[in-house]
Amino acid sequence: PRKLLFVQVFIAAATVAFPNLAVTYLTQQLAVPNAQVALFAGASTLAGLPGALLFRAASRRLGLRATLLVGLVWWIGIISCFAIFLSSPAQQTAALVFSIPVGLGLGWIGPAITSFITALMPPGREAELWGFTTFAQVSLTWLAPIVFTVINEATENMRLALASLNMYFIIAIFGTLLVTEKSFLQPASDSSDMLSVSAAPAEPRRPKQGAAASGSVATSRQGSTTSA
Repeated sequence: PRKLLFVQVFIAAATVAFPNLAVTYLTQQLAVPNAQVALFAGASTLAGLPGALLFRAASRRLGLRATLLVGLVWWIGIISCFAIFLSSPAQQTAALVFSIPVGLGLGWIGPAITSFITALMPPGREAELWGFTTFAQVSLTWLAPIVFTVINEATENMRLALASLNMYFIIAIFGTLLVTEKSFLQPASDSSDMLSVSAAPAEPRRPKQGAAASGSVATSRQGSTTSA
């Protein structure tokens, strides 16, 4: 599933980088004390469990593709609100409140992309595709911090630098819209046909007619010799 792996590359690039960039934003832009930063990290981690449970309930009603799109839009909203409403040390208390939606988003987006890949994975190619999946999760994790630093140094606007993370989720949304289940079900059917053929029981070998005839002649000769 090349398109879906492409989507995962950009999702991982943003979601892996966001916790570290959020700490930088909180300490430098909002001057949040270290104790409150630790509280923010702990609250967002705990909120990840309800996020995973919400994803489970939503996926049963909306389907995996729609649920993934909801998670991507959720993340765009989180980052946009972070950059718009948290702009000065006066919003330190509000920053702690944002830890809840951040945790819900982290708990939602991870299972969403993993479940989508698992559901559309062709049988017999799990090991191969999971290797590509693991690579996709780490291939661009270095890009978001570099872009954040470049924008921050060039514009001296950390809010704009943080908002640049939305670019990855927007690309992931377009990539998800291009994913069609038919393109992945076709290889799966081919693989299943191959498995069914290989799993079919072999027909028993029949003795050749000549061998059977010679065997019967030998038996009749032995019988006549015995009677004589």
